Amino acid sequence: MGIERIAATYSIIGGIAIIIFWLMLYRKKELPEITMEPIKAMVHIGADIATAILLIIGGIGILAYMSWGYPIYYVSMGLLIYSITNFMGYYGQEKNWIAFGFYILLAIVAIFFTTAMLLGL
Repeated sequence: MGIERIAATYSIIGGIAIIIFWLMLYRKKELPEITMEPIKAMVHIGADIATAILLIIGGIGILAYMSWGYPIYYVSMGLLIYSITNFMGYYGQEKNWIAFGFYILLAIVAIFFTTAMLLGL
């Protein structure tokens, strides 16, 4: 399996994971931000869901050998890296170092795949 297929699979799995993450928080009613700062929370969640959808579409496009998959993949990975950085700040502020470290790892992997794809490795 080449780097493109691995990167596309990472993109799809990442998109699905983001959707599952927010659904789990919603189902467990662990979203106090919605009542405290509803507009800010809904914009954040909406941006993450849009990122997830683009990650899935871009990954599928690459796996299906569609030329439109690449630009969507690159945009979605940029959005993912931004989202990961945002979560790193949140978990760092909360001093949850395990989650912070996990998001650092996710960022490194996302940057690696994006760079490898851009360089054609």
